[in-house]
Amino acid sequence: MSKLLRANFARLWKNKIFKGEIIFMIFSGIIAALGAFAQYKIHLAYEQIITLDKVFYGYSLLIGILTAILSSLFFGTEYSDGTMRNKVICGHRKINIYFSNLITLIIATLILCAAYLVTITVVGTPLVGFVTQSCKDILLKLLGSIALVIAFSSIFTLISIVCVDKTVSAVISVLGVAIFSFIAWQLNDYTSWLNSPGTLVYLCLTFFHSFLPTGQAIQYGDVDNFALPIIHIWKMLLSSLLIATVTTAIGSRIFRKKDLK
Repeated sequence: MSKLLRANFARLWKNKIFKGEIIFMIFSGIIAALGAFAQYKIHLAYEQIITLDKVFYGYSLLIGILTAILSSLFFGTEYSDGTMRNKVICGHRKINIYFSNLITLIIATLILCAAYLVTITVVGTPLVGFVTQSCKDILLKLLGSIALVIAFSSIFTLISIVCVDKTVSAVISVLGVAIFSFIAWQLNDYTSWLNSPGTLVYLCLTFFHSFLPTGQAIQYGDVDNFALPIIHIWKMLLSSLLIATVTTAIGSRIFRKKDLK
């Protein structure tokens, strides 16, 4: 496993897509910080304080699509270049290959999140101040975000490992994020508009919205809903871990039986 991880990370540091996504996240952090500063100056006249709370978790809105692109293109070349088959020929177990790819994608995605967080903290704090939430709330939302990253990584590792063609893998992953993001936004708008929290329909819709990784991403990054209840964050966190467990179990089982030609 350690040799597989070292080989993956050696490739990752040289990968142009990964480097490009890091630059994109840094740029996004700068834009978010400047946007918060612009709002700060506007609301200052009305004696309203704007901090980084509303944009601090904005990376969650971007991480799904970035993970989809990275996983499909980075791991997709392992089939086309014959790397996957060579790993098996060299004696590496398929289960180790699968989990090494999953771990690599999780860490790569967390690095992208960290690039955004460091940038927005360094640039935004001198302009408008740091977030006003308690350390407990910040840590819990960051923990929930990590679980969300694990869920996204597990889903896209499954897709990239099962699909031999990296183009097909990329289309399925990116299109899947786009479709489920659209569904999540519709659910977000509908549950906000529906003023009947006790009904069965409302409970089902809110559950589905919080269960979907794209729905969780929207709730973490929503500028108007940054103060999520603690119990709600724990529900989303456990949902992400459940999704990660199920998809990893399915993906590793399929890959063990896959005939590598």
